[in-house]
Amino acid sequence: MTTESVRSFYDALAQDYDSIFADWEASTRRQGRVIEALIEGALRPAGEGATARSILDVSCGMGTQAIGLARRGHIVTGRDLSCELLARAREESRRRGLSIRLEAGDMRRARPEDRGRFDAVIAFDNSLPHLDRDEELVSAFRAMAQALRPDGVALASIRDYDAMLERPVSQRPRFDPPRLTGSPDARRISLQLWDWHADGERYTLHHITLQERADGWPSASRRVTYRALRRSRLSALARSGGLAGIEWLMPNTTGFYQPVRRAWARADAE
Repeated sequence: MTTESVRSFYDALAQDYDSIFADWEASTRRQGRVIEALIEGALRPAGEGATARSILDVSCGMGTQAIGLARRGHIVTGRDLSCELLARAREESRRRGLSIRLEAGDMRRARPEDRGRFDAVIAFDNSLPHLDRDEELVSAFRAMAQALRPDGVALASIRDYDAMLERPVSQRPRFDPPRLTGSPDARRISLQLWDWHADGERYTLHHITLQERADGWPSASRRVTYRALRRSRLSALARSGGLAGIEWLMPNTTGFYQPVRRAWARADAE
């Protein structure tokens, strides 16, 4: 990926990021419950009660997952490329009286101080497909593996690209229907347009927001490129990055709206 292009996209989107969700507040609570269950299902011995976990969110955005998990008593560190999104995450966590360590970070870069520190590392809401090259994904997975304690778990979600890639490019999704949020006189309409590239493996997403004002509906548009990754390809790259026991959990079993990859740090990962 071009780091600056992704950072610029999310910096520009930061004030409207919650409009991606029908109800962002409800999403934080729901995702917190679902992700906690996925972590506990991987880590908790039979019969053991729930416990506070040390969790690293490497693509925390404005805190959708980090806030949901902190509310449930977990010790959360959130990192993101976008300083504007981090500012929103700080504002939202402070408003809810939550203590979350929030800092700028690039998921591709391992930190020595992270080694063996976390029970779980997460990357949700389709953040991995911003990484345009295989080497970038391997670096991200290696950093996740190194940050985990010996039996820690790594979780990530992506869109169901397998289903999309089975179709000819002309029949793939190109439009996400408009979503209306807010109350009268301060409503927002958000929508997405997807332009598939000639290689059939990438698409440019245009995120468009219309904000209700007294004199009309001024609009804002931002764009960023994603790579449509098959689950088998992502699994192979995760293994190359030092993750093992890789499994894919689908929405009908997890309650999460995207397929979730769950994996563990390999004992010999460097």
